[in-house]
Formats: sequence, structure tokens, C-alpha cells
Amino acid sequence: MKSRDTYFRLGHMIISSISFGFRLFRNDSDGKNEGLAVFVPEDLMATRKENLEISSVEALRLEISLPKSRGFLGGTLYRPDCSAKYYDEDFMAKLNIMLDTTVTEGKELILFVDYVNIT
Repeated sequence: MKSRDTYFRLGHMIISSISFGFRLFRNDSDGKNEGLAVFVPEDLMATRKENLEISSVEALRLEISLPKSRGFLGGTLYRPDCSAKYYDEDFMAKLNIMLDTTVTEGKELILFVDYVNIT
């Protein structure tokens, strides 16, 4: 039987959630930032697409398959604030490479980002 309370440590942040009914996808930090986590309901068919991620960008891409549908790609990413120690001047170029790679998949992409740090 699954525990209703599950704790995950990602960098310095502890995520506490009621995980019953959800699957966790995570991209742990390389020591620079906190890492990313996405909880997906168990009734959705989701697959991590690491081939659409760049190791130097904190990103997490998933392919979501829906019944009687083409499905879509979903993702999230993190960009440190420009005042942060690990700010990446080449982030936008890397993001463009990731988006170009996504186009080859021929699927729609829903990207969840922190608008303040992307612009």
C-alpha cells in the first residue's frame, strides 16, 4: 500500500505532497539550482522525453498521450534570475535549440515557465 504522504528532496527544497494518484517526474539539480518536479495524474499516459532536453538547461519535457488524440508535449524549465550566481548568458540560444528540436516531433508544445525569468 502506498503512503499518502511522500517527501522528495530536490536540492534544498523539500516537496511534500499527497502522492496517491500521481506519478512524479523529476530532473534533479546539478548542484547549481533546485531541480524540477512535475506531478502527473496516474490516469494520463506520460513519458519523459530526455532527447528534447539540453543538459545545461534545467528543463523537463513530457509527452502526454490522450485516448483518440495525437497527444502533445508538455514541459517546464527554470532560468535563474540575472542576479543569480549561476545565471546563463546563453540561455535563450539554448532554449531556441530545444524548441527547434521539439518542432521535429510534429506535436504541439505547452511550455510552463516563470515569465519574469524568461524575458
